[in-house]
Amino acid sequence: MTTTELPLLETRDLCGRYGQIEAIHGIDITVERGAIVALLGANGSGKTSTLRAITGTIKCEGTVVYDGVALARRTPEDCARTGIAHVPEGRGTLSALSVWENLTLGAYTKNRKQTQERYERVVVYFPWLEDRKHQNAGTLSGGEQQMLAIARALMMEPTLMLLDEPSLGLAPMIVRQIFDLLRQINKDDGVSILVAEQNATVALAAADHAYVLEAGNVAVHGPGDELMRDDRVRRSYLGY
Repeated sequence: MTTTELPLLETRDLCGRYGQIEAIHGIDITVERGAIVALLGANGSGKTSTLRAITGTIKCEGTVVYDGVALARRTPEDCARTGIAHVPEGRGTLSALSVWENLTLGAYTKNRKQTQERYERVVVYFPWLEDRKHQNAGTLSGGEQQMLAIARALMMEPTLMLLDEPSLGLAPMIVRQIFDLLRQINKDDGVSILVAEQNATVALAAADHAYVLEAGNVAVHGPGDELMRDDRVRRSYLGY
């Protein structure tokens, strides 16, 4: 008898709204354990709203199942404690605090010994943090702030990391570097990743599976490499 491993994350008929305006309309997505999954689409397609609905930061309906358990009445803190780290659009670094203080905020559920252990793991991916740990986060470049935001999420020791537009405002070389790091984190630490991204080319190159959103609905989905090769999908939904 064979057993099928449950997905790490599933959303079923997930809807999210801002006041009276419904932004997503019944989103069904699956993130398998150890996978990188991309959410693609134009501005306003529902990518950010989907991530926010998963972590309970907007009013939502539907079901979110994480590690086989339905997350009812979820809050961002509940999600963080279950192992979901959310890196929001705009990075969310606290510019008046130091690099180290930003990192320790990510480890707020850890004790001092665990925080130091997580830091030693994180600097394997971001070795420049050691020399810059006392520098104000607001003085970092845009790419460094994005890396700091990812490093802060890793301080939680997450099982799943949600990233919202990590390429926003960054030079192509920095974007490639960040996605290379995400692939390394996924491979070496086994962190599953759900990334909302407008840069379809770089996201599809990294993704095992991708969902293309249009007007708050899933328009098409499939393996990342297949969507990249599908001319109809590229022209109709991805704009390249």
